[in-house]
This record gives sequence, C-alpha cells and structure tokens, in this order.
Amino acid sequence: MSDRHVVLTGATGLIGGALATRLVERGDKVTALARDPQRAKRALPSGAGAAEWDLYRPDAGDWRQALADADAVVHLAGTPLFAKRWSAKVKADLRASRVRSTEQLVGALGEHRPRVFVSASAAGYYGTDPGLTADERTAPADDFLAGICVDWEAASAPLRAQGVRVAPVRIGIALSKRGGALKELLPLFRFGMGGVFGDPAPWLNWIHLDDLVSVFLRALDDETLDGPINGVSQAPVRNADFDRAVAAAMGRHALLRYPTPLLRLGLGEAANYLSGGARVISRYDQPLRFPELGAALADVLR
Repeated sequence: MSDRHVVLTGATGLIGGALATRLVERGDKVTALARDPQRAKRALPSGAGAAEWDLYRPDAGDWRQALADADAVVHLAGTPLFAKRWSAKVKADLRASRVRSTEQLVGALGEHRPRVFVSASAAGYYGTDPGLTADERTAPADDFLAGICVDWEAASAPLRAQGVRVAPVRIGIALSKRGGALKELLPLFRFGMGGVFGDPAPWLNWIHLDDLVSVFLRALDDETLDGPINGVSQAPVRNADFDRAVAAAMGRHALLRYPTPLLRLGLGEAANYLSGGARVISRYDQPLRFPELGAALADVLR
C-alpha cells in the first residue's frame, strides 16, 4: 500500500512515531492530526505533514480537509492508561480520548470513504483472568478497560456499512526503552529496586515495538484482514517471569515484591490492571523479528 495518503492520529506517541517513520520510508504520504501541528511536524520524520485536530474543539483546525483526501486512516490517539491515578475525571478522559475521538473521526468522514480504517484497541479487551487463553474470536470481559475497548471498536464499526475495511489492533505491551511500560520499569531495576509488580500469575502480552509497527502495516495493506487483530507476540509470559526477564537482561535481580494493595495506594483502581491478565495470542500468522521475550529485550536494551 505504498504511495498512498495515510492520515495518522497519535503520531507523536511511541507507536505513532515509529509507524510514521516506516510509512514515510516506504513512500507513503503521511499527515498527522494533532493539537499542535507545528510541534508534531518537528517530531515527525522529514516529509510528513500535520493538520490541527483537537477533540474538544472540533470546529477548529484543518483536520477535516486532511481526512477528505485520505486513502487510509490510522487512529492511535488516546490518553496514557497509567500516567495518573484514576479519578472519575481521569477515567472519563480515558474513555473520551478513545471512544469519542473515534466517533468524531468517523462522523467527519462523511461521504468520503478511505479504503481502510485501522484503530488501536487493547489486549485488555479480554480482561484480567489468567486462566483464559484468548484469540480474536474470544468474547470481551466485563470490566472497565474491556468496556472501553468494546465501545472503542464499536465506534468505527459503522464504516463497514459504507464499504470501508475496519481493522482494530488489540495492542499488548510495546517493548521500547523510548516509552511505554518498559521505560517506566527500567530506572527501578537500574537502581536495585526491581521486583515483581503486582500479582505474579497473570499474563503479560508483550510485543517488540518494531514488530507491532509491522502488524499495523499489515493491517493497512492486507485486504483480507477485516476485523480485530491481536498485536501481541505468540509467546506471552507470566507477570513474574516478565519482571525477572527484564532484570536478567539488565544484569540485575528481581528480588522485591510489590503486592497489588501496595500499588493501589499510588495508582488506585489502575493497579488492578498493572499485572496483566488473560493469555492472548493471535489466530493470524504474524512473522515477527522477535518472537521470544529474551531476544526482544536484548535488542531493546542493547
């Protein structure tokens, strides 16, 4: 799907920035929708453009014109899940930044229909039960994050009736030292404070950032993919094993325990999701550069 116009939200985030770089490298025209388009352009690879879009000021900016010329839309915008303690206001923003933003984009497309709409979703769709093994056909769980994922994906579903291929990518933990969960863990391990964070039993569904970008590119390009895709490796690990693998990759130890009640003091309800959840795999054959956690961490931390 090279040499097409891809409109991208969340382009200044960890995944969006990496995806924008790959899209430009292969010859796609990229336009980022961002609250501050000038800042976005400075962060994006040379050749990418930007248009103003503010979820809470939809009448401002030139984002609708950008959408009107899009061959494909990739929607990655969303407030980070664990950046703040979950107050009622933060929880409302977590939902609005995902569900309402998707509804806004879909509504603005009007008569113009891109060939494909790829949206982020999350492996949290399947919940926190470590006894469950889930693929794309598994029903959603019934909790706060799963509910957001269900509504998030439903917000783009009306496009299917207009002939648009819709492919939500249910993302696991994207491994990178430049951002995301791993970046937050590294200082703790570096200063000897590494350990098992929360319940050791749930599964952490991880994927190397480069491989996740490849999943998004495949979602854009492969016209046989219509519906959800799990953006995870095929080798999830238990939470305790993940923490120990990070420690080993850094030449450190993971001797401490941070039980969920302790984490809840700082994070509130968010701590219930920090340990992971169901074991998530994909029913699609996804050739990955880093199928095993040890090799993925070695590459990220080298």
